[in-house]
Amino acid sequence: MRIAALVVTAAVPWLVVWLAPINISVNIHSLPVLIAWLALGLLAFGVLVLLPLAAVLTAGVWLTARRQGAATVQPNDEHGV
Repeated sequence: MRIAALVVTAAVPWLVVWLAPINISVNIHSLPVLIAWLALGLLAFGVLVLLPLAAVLTAGVWLTARRQGAATVQPNDEHGV
């Protein structure tokens, strides 16, 4: 169930980009406007590229740990170490 949630989380931004016709036309006349558009571009990059990548990598690490975890985990001794 967790894997499905991660896949959906990773796919939602790309579905928005694919299904929504977005046309952006910008006239930049000052430095603050340029900085604002660069910040918006970085935010879009984070949401569309880094968030899905993090979700997929998290799923991979979780699956690998789940496969190996049961065999390699040692029980605690009487001192909790």
